[in-house]
Formats: sequence, structure tokens, C-alpha cells
Amino acid sequence: MTSPRSAAEYLAEIQSELGTVPLLSEGHSCRRCLGPTHLGYRYCTSCHLVYGQAPDSLHGCCVPMTTALNPSPWYGRLWKYKRTTTADWVRLAALVSVYYRTHADRLAALLGGNPTGITIVPSKRGVTFEEQPLRRLLDRVASLRGSLEKLVEHTGMPVPRQKYLPEAFSVVGDVSGRRVLLLEDTWTTGPTSSRTSRL
Repeated sequence: MTSPRSAAEYLAEIQSELGTVPLLSEGHSCRRCLGPTHLGYRYCTSCHLVYGQAPDSLHGCCVPMTTALNPSPWYGRLWKYKRTTTADWVRLAALVSVYYRTHADRLAALLGGNPTGITIVPSKRGVTFEEQPLRRLLDRVASLRGSLEKLVEHTGMPVPRQKYLPEAFSVVGDVSGRRVLLLEDTWTTGPTSSRTSRL
């Protein structure tokens, strides 16, 4: 019987794919979401439009985890993770695990202390909190397992792409005085998490 593999070992397995990721200085990545953008542009179209409508206080609060060239193997994994087998989720969970462990101090500094609540941006397609692919994926991250709680829900209002619309989401949990870490799978483009700024 083999021993369980660590998150770092899983991450090493996909290192060759992560190696395709460009540096910000190369000019291929959006400086807000790290998604692909046209050469010479600082922001992707989605971030340019949505952040232009959002309050200034929101601009430094979204911290991207990874980026990917389009097309590339890594972009493909990120883009279709909701429709792929859960076997691929292990690699994504490994990325989240290593990132969260490595940058916990920086995230705490941004929040003003360690998070006292962790939640995800709710589905806009009627999927329950328990069944959301992102929540189920994050359950594979030991440092987050059991910490996720439903604090936000979609009101049912349509959310057009590239539109800042915080009224499409409502707070359903107690967030008063709490430091909430809001997670969203903007894996390949755009700032969906910025639309839930009512939190």
C-alpha cells in the first residue's frame, strides 16, 4: 500500500504545464485577474469594464492565484474543471492548498487578521451550496475542509457578463465584524467575485 501523496507532489506533477504561465512583465496577463489579455493591454476586457464600475475600495481586494495562456494545457484544465472528472480536481486542490499555505500571512494582512469566515461566490445556475463544484473541490484542501460556510446567495437576478451588479447577490450569514475570505473560480477570465462586494 502506497502512502498518500502530498499537495506539493501533485503540484510538481503539473509543473510543466504551469511553466507555460507568462510573467506579468511579458505583457500577456491582466494585472488584476492574471487571465490572458492582448499584448500591450494592462487589463483583460472583463476587468477593464467591471472594475471601472466598482468602488475604488474594491480594487485591491481581489488576489488571483494562477494564470494561464490561452490556449495551453493548463488553461484547458482550468476552463473545464466543472465538467471534468473529479480525478482532475486533485491537481486543482493541490494548487489551492500550496497557495493558501504559502500566502496565509499575506492574506491575513489584507484582511487585517486571520479569516474568521470562508465562503464561495454562489452559483448563478441554481446549483446548491453543497453541490457547487468549487465547494466540493475545496473540501479536498485540508486547510479549508470544514471551514466553508454559506454566507452569500444569488438572488436570481441575471448577471450579465462584464457588468458590476452587487444587488444580484445577498448576504445570508452573519458577517458582522468578521474577516471573510471569499473564494471564486475566475480560473480563466474575469472578476466575478467583485460583483459580490456587498459582503
